[in-house]
Amino acid sequence: GGCFINTSSGKPMGGVTGVLFIGVLGLLGICLGLGGLARTRKWSWSCLVVALFTVTILFGSQQDAGAGVKAGKFTLSPMVGMYVFDEDQSIDKDFLVGLGLGYNFTDNFGAELMLNYGQFVHHYMDRTVCRCVEEDLDGFFPHIDLLYHFRPEERFVPYLAIGGGASMLDFDNLDKETSAAVNGGGGLKFFFTDNIAFRADVRGIYLFDDSYNNLSATAGLVFQFPAGERKRRTVPEPPPKPISEPPEREKQGKQPTTVIPPPVSEEEKQPKSATTPPEKEKTPPPVTPVTPPPEKEEKKVEPPVDTGVSIDLKILFDFDKSYIKPIYHNNIKYVADILKKYPNIAIEIEGHTCSIGTERYNLGLSRRRAESVKRYLVEKFGVSPSRMTTKSYGESRPAYDNSTKEGREKNRRVIVVKLVR
Repeated sequence: GGCFINTSSGKPMGGVTGVLFIGVLGLLGICLGLGGLARTRKWSWSCLVVALFTVTILFGSQQDAGAGVKAGKFTLSPMVGMYVFDEDQSIDKDFLVGLGLGYNFTDNFGAELMLNYGQFVHHYMDRTVCRCVEEDLDGFFPHIDLLYHFRPEERFVPYLAIGGGASMLDFDNLDKETSAAVNGGGGLKFFFTDNIAFRADVRGIYLFDDSYNNLSATAGLVFQFPAGERKRRTVPEPPPKPISEPPEREKQGKQPTTVIPPPVSEEEKQPKSATTPPEKEKTPPPVTPVTPPPEKEEKKVEPPVDTGVSIDLKILFDFDKSYIKPIYHNNIKYVADILKKYPNIAIEIEGHTCSIGTERYNLGLSRRRAESVKRYLVEKFGVSPSRMTTKSYGESRPAYDNSTKEGREKNRRVIVVKLVR
């Protein structure tokens, strides 16, 4: 009990992750609930945001794996925080909720439409009664932003944001106020699952009409949704030719010796007559035994190693993962046994990916896959790192058709090339 299931990987999300899910959901519900109790007009909005938040958690946990910011993915960001007005506006700071819909054009660049809403209290002088009065107002703050992500392949992703929009204030007693606005700021995203990240955001907001300077500080979650797999027209290369295990010693023994019989005389070639008496047959001369010369002691030669021949390790990786599954540990042990048995060879470990994602990201992913195999050989079997090199090819060398799901799964692989030193 007490754990979630990440359906994309089939692994339980227990411990800290499960508690974080429940805690964030509970905190948002409490904040929205208190806001609704404090102002009954907020109650319907609070319930709507809680329902949306719950639905997005359930839907987001079922998407494809892909920790970090990914090109070609939509994002949904429910947010909660504070909005602070310029003191000249005479409006109290208060609770703010928002919902953002974005799209990542590349791993670094993305765009987002954010809709923020809040209810606030406005103080003004009512000249009819000659005293300061209060009124409620509804604030709407839509804006479209451009985001630049630093280190998009990591789980901790800082970003900068700049955009433009509007500030729309709907007073109870006064006329509506609408002003064009620009904003700038930044924040961070921390991916604690493959599809969900915690997000914190701070923006400075400038209103053109009256030169007001406002501030918003929000926090929430980011859910990533795939926009559909991009299919590229690629000509698959023929799969690498696997080779069998190194030839055994008994298969590398001495070549069979051809025995040449002694020459036969002409008389022996003639057929013997059946009527020839036995006493007239010639008696063969005595044969002097000849001692064969001693065989030269042959040197033990290591079996030859083919240079540049690939070994298909049959190590397949999950989408956007470099973690080696336990079912492939024996395959890596086989390579380690070869290296220990034949110290005159080195290996080159090649990492590959399917065609989903940008070329730049896939190069880094294939490098991490190759490095994970090398690290496993060093840590588990004590193989010297100097005997291994890694090379990343990304999506450039598909062994199977990337237009099919099965082909993409088989292209997420690592192979090894043996090299004579």
